[in-house]
Amino acid sequence: MKPLVSFLLISLLAVFTFAYDQKVTVVGNFLCGNVISNGTEMILKEHDWIDFDDVLSTAATYENGSFEITGYENEFFKISPYLEVIHSCGVTQGSVAMCSITTLWIPEGISYYKMGTINLLDQQASRPKGCSIQRAFFLKAKAVSTVWNIFGL
Repeated sequence: MKPLVSFLLISLLAVFTFAYDQKVTVVGNFLCGNVISNGTEMILKEHDWIDFDDVLSTAATYENGSFEITGYENEFFKISPYLEVIHSCGVTQGSVAMCSITTLWIPEGISYYKMGTINLLDQQASRPKGCSIQRAFFLKAKAVSTVWNIFGL
Protein backbone atom coordinates (compact mmCIF):
# COMPACT_ATOMS: atom_id res chain seq x y z
CA MET A 1 0.00 0.00 0.00
CA LYS A 2 2.82 2.42 0.87
CA PRO A 3 4.46 2.10 -2.58
CA LEU A 4 1.13 2.92 -4.25
CA VAL A 5 0.57 5.99 -2.07
CA SER A 6 4.15 7.13 -2.68
CA PHE A 7 3.72 6.68 -6.43
CA LEU A 8 0.49 8.70 -6.41
CA LEU A 9 2.03 11.51 -4.37
CA ILE A 10 5.08 11.70 -6.63
CA SER A 11 2.83 11.67 -9.71
CA LEU A 12 0.72 14.52 -8.33
CA LEU A 13 3.83 16.49 -7.47
CA ALA A 14 5.13 16.02 -11.03
CA VAL A 15 1.83 17.20 -12.52
CA PHE A 16 1.77 20.33 -10.36
CA THR A 17 5.46 21.00 -10.98
CA PHE A 18 5.24 20.76 -14.77
CA ALA A 19 1.81 22.31 -15.24
CA TYR A 20 1.90 25.72 -16.85
CA ASP A 21 -0.37 28.76 -17.10
CA GLN A 22 -2.45 28.90 -20.26
CA LYS A 23 -4.61 31.75 -21.48
CA VAL A 24 -7.38 31.81 -24.04
CA THR A 25 -9.24 34.83 -25.40
CA VAL A 26 -12.27 34.49 -27.66
CA VAL A 27 -13.79 37.39 -29.60
CA GLY A 28 -16.79 37.49 -31.88
CA ASN A 29 -20.40 38.55 -32.45
CA PHE A 30 -23.73 36.85 -31.93
CA LEU A 31 -26.85 37.26 -34.01
CA CYS A 32 -30.31 35.75 -33.69
CA GLY A 33 -31.40 35.60 -37.31
CA ASN A 34 -30.96 39.18 -38.50
CA VAL A 35 -31.14 40.68 -35.01
CA ILE A 36 -28.15 41.59 -32.82
CA SER A 37 -27.99 39.33 -29.76
CA ASN A 38 -27.05 41.76 -26.98
CA GLY A 39 -26.80 40.75 -23.32
CA THR A 40 -26.30 37.10 -24.26
CA GLU A 41 -24.56 35.32 -21.39
CA MET A 42 -21.65 32.96 -21.91
CA ILE A 43 -19.37 30.76 -19.84
CA LEU A 44 -15.82 29.97 -20.98
CA LYS A 45 -14.93 26.47 -19.81
CA GLU A 46 -12.09 23.99 -20.14
CA HIS A 47 -12.85 20.31 -20.71
CA ASP A 48 -11.26 17.92 -18.23
CA TRP A 49 -11.19 14.18 -18.80
CA ILE A 50 -11.08 13.06 -15.17
CA ASP A 51 -12.92 15.64 -13.07
CA PHE A 52 -15.54 18.32 -13.68
CA ASP A 53 -14.89 20.89 -16.40
CA ASP A 54 -13.27 24.11 -15.16
CA VAL A 55 -14.99 27.49 -15.40
CA LEU A 56 -12.44 29.94 -16.76
CA SER A 57 -14.60 33.07 -17.06
CA THR A 58 -18.09 34.45 -17.63
CA ALA A 59 -19.28 37.41 -19.71
CA ALA A 60 -22.19 38.81 -21.68
CA THR A 61 -22.30 40.36 -25.14
CA TYR A 62 -22.24 44.13 -25.50
CA GLU A 63 -25.14 46.15 -26.95
CA ASN A 64 -23.79 45.62 -30.47
CA GLY A 65 -23.71 41.82 -30.01
CA SER A 66 -19.92 41.64 -29.83
CA PHE A 67 -17.98 39.98 -27.03
CA GLU A 68 -14.50 39.34 -25.70
CA ILE A 69 -13.94 36.77 -23.00
CA THR A 70 -10.59 35.71 -21.51
CA GLY A 71 -9.79 32.85 -19.17
CA TYR A 72 -6.72 31.32 -17.57
CA GLU A 73 -5.94 27.78 -16.49
CA ASN A 74 -2.91 25.99 -15.07
CA GLU A 75 -2.74 22.55 -16.68
CA PHE A 76 -0.16 19.89 -17.48
CA PHE A 77 -1.56 19.32 -21.00
CA LYS A 78 -2.96 21.78 -23.52
CA ILE A 79 -6.38 22.99 -22.50
CA SER A 80 -9.54 22.13 -24.46
CA PRO A 81 -11.60 25.32 -24.16
CA TYR A 82 -15.22 25.80 -25.15
CA LEU A 83 -17.90 28.44 -24.82
CA GLU A 84 -21.36 27.76 -23.44
CA VAL A 85 -23.81 30.38 -24.73
CA ILE A 86 -27.07 30.80 -22.82
CA HIS A 87 -29.73 32.28 -25.11
CA SER A 88 -33.39 32.32 -26.05
CA CYS A 89 -32.80 32.61 -29.80
CA GLY A 90 -35.25 30.43 -31.69
CA VAL A 91 -36.78 29.10 -28.48
CA THR A 92 -40.55 29.44 -28.30
CA GLN A 93 -42.80 27.64 -25.87
CA GLY A 94 -45.89 29.67 -25.06
CA SER A 95 -45.60 32.57 -22.65
CA VAL A 96 -42.85 31.03 -20.46
CA ALA A 97 -39.37 32.46 -21.03
CA MET A 98 -37.24 29.57 -22.24
CA CYS A 99 -33.50 29.37 -22.89
CA SER A 100 -31.05 26.96 -24.50
CA ILE A 101 -27.33 26.41 -24.19
CA THR A 102 -25.22 26.30 -27.33
CA THR A 103 -21.72 24.84 -26.99
CA LEU A 104 -19.01 26.24 -29.27
CA TRP A 105 -15.59 24.54 -29.19
CA ILE A 106 -12.39 26.55 -29.52
CA PRO A 107 -9.44 24.97 -31.33
CA GLU A 108 -6.76 23.65 -28.95
CA GLY A 109 -3.46 25.48 -28.80
CA ILE A 110 -4.86 28.85 -29.89
CA SER A 111 -4.57 31.61 -27.30
CA TYR A 112 -6.50 34.27 -29.28
CA TYR A 113 -9.46 33.00 -31.30
CA LYS A 114 -11.50 35.20 -33.61
CA MET A 115 -14.79 33.34 -33.76
CA GLY A 116 -16.37 35.78 -36.20
CA THR A 117 -20.14 36.28 -36.39
CA ILE A 118 -22.19 33.35 -35.14
CA ASN A 119 -25.90 33.15 -35.91
CA LEU A 120 -27.42 31.33 -32.92
CA LEU A 121 -30.37 30.18 -35.06
CA ASP A 122 -27.93 28.06 -37.07
CA GLN A 123 -26.31 26.37 -34.04
CA GLN A 124 -27.23 23.12 -32.32
CA ALA A 125 -28.69 23.94 -28.90
CA SER A 126 -29.67 22.01 -25.81
CA ARG A 127 -33.26 21.19 -25.01
CA PRO A 128 -34.97 24.41 -23.86
CA LYS A 129 -35.32 24.97 -20.13
CA GLY A 130 -36.69 27.83 -18.09
CA CYS A 131 -34.47 30.90 -18.31
CA SER A 132 -34.49 31.21 -14.52
CA ILE A 133 -32.75 27.81 -14.30
CA GLN A 134 -30.19 28.75 -16.96
CA ARG A 135 -29.68 32.17 -15.31
CA ALA A 136 -28.98 30.47 -11.95
CA PHE A 137 -26.44 28.21 -13.70
CA PHE A 138 -24.71 31.28 -15.20
CA LEU A 139 -24.60 33.10 -11.84
CA LYS A 140 -23.16 30.03 -10.09
CA ALA A 141 -20.45 29.75 -12.78
CA LYS A 142 -19.70 33.46 -12.42
CA ALA A 143 -19.31 33.08 -8.64
CA VAL A 144 -16.98 30.10 -9.04
CA SER A 145 -14.91 31.98 -11.61
CA THR A 146 -14.65 35.01 -9.29
CA VAL A 147 -13.52 32.90 -6.32
CA TRP A 148 -10.87 31.13 -8.42
CA ASN A 149 -9.57 34.49 -9.71
CA ILE A 150 -9.43 36.01 -6.21
CA PHE A 151 -7.29 33.18 -4.90
CA GLY A 152 -5.24 32.85 -8.08
CA LEU A 153 -6.29 29.26 -8.64
